[in-house]
Amino acid sequence: MKSSQYTIPKRLKLIIDERNLSMKDFSYMVNVPYQTMHSYFLGRRKIGLDALMGISHCGIDINWLMTGEGTMYKSESKNLLIERQNTLQDLIEWIKDFEDKADDKQWAWLETQIKRNFPEFEQWQQHRYDAL
Repeated sequence: MKSSQYTIPKRLKLIIDERNLSMKDFSYMVNVPYQTMHSYFLGRRKIGLDALMGISHCGIDINWLMTGEGTMYKSESKNLLIERQNTLQDLIEWIKDFEDKADDKQWAWLETQIKRNFPEFEQWQQHRYDAL
């Protein structure tokens, strides 16, 4: 079946299936609260501009998402996008592994390093918690 015959929620599902992501991981990647993303997947809510921008930053062609016309990915190489996705997945797995093994001092060190090297993380984190 052509993707143009799918609805937007079904095309969102195609994205996470193609990238082997959970809906939670995808919502995190595009910086959209999980409950909001869930409502998109159910078709209960129209996709907002912030979500579209986040999805676009992940290499997805927004015209394809909205209409089903064209290809899922922007002109950027699909291999590069998959490589980025694999790196992100590796990082998520490493942090989960670190969390299982780290004591409080090591965990505090990691949080400090993240905040020092990525000051926008704290803003994102605050925005995320405010949205919940």
